[in-house]
Amino acid sequence: MIWLVLIMLNLGGLEFEAKNSAQAEAMKSMASNLLLWGPGYSGKTEIGAAKALGLSAFYPNNRWVLLRKKKVDLRGTLWLRFKEMCPQKLIRSWDENSMLVTLSNGSEVWGCGLDSNEDVLKLASSELGGCVIEEAIETQEQDYDEKVKRSIRLARVPFRQTILCCNPGAPSHWIKRRFIDARLEGYADIFMPTLPDAPKDWMQWFNSLT
Repeated sequence: MIWLVLIMLNLGGLEFEAKNSAQAEAMKSMASNLLLWGPGYSGKTEIGAAKALGLSAFYPNNRWVLLRKKKVDLRGTLWLRFKEMCPQKLIRSWDENSMLVTLSNGSEVWGCGLDSNEDVLKLASSELGGCVIEEAIETQEQDYDEKVKRSIRLARVPFRQTILCCNPGAPSHWIKRRFIDARLEGYADIFMPTLPDAPKDWMQWFNSLT
């Protein structure tokens, strides 16, 4: 089924091509809770934007949220990448102020921040088909359980997914404990290596840390 997402992206005017096996695996993953982790310049944000777009475009009246702890930070990262990726022909309306996109098939994609009371209330009262959390390491476990997971319950779509994107964190962090250590049913993690076209100065800095 997930290959239909790739087909839908191409039909919409976006030619998405995985740059490595990790990106291909992430696009095909049907885990209900998917962690994409690794260093910068690994394409985590791009995969999150692509799956939100593809699944929203393929399933009419779907609803996805692009989320970050601070809404102001979302605008320059995941929301911007989604905006760059979304073909004009798929868009019915785009409200940049409220961060709401409505596609031609009735699907909606929202940009939300956990620092916004309005957005938190919206999440609590909504039924979603999916959510991408940028810099998920900033998110508290209670917020993930009570404000995100509970909302992933849109019955009219057959596939629902929550995607967490982050750099590696502390060994005691709840994301590592739940996604990597516990290996819970419905959870999966994919390590995303740095892409070969990463800037050389960034690679030199990253290698100096290891």
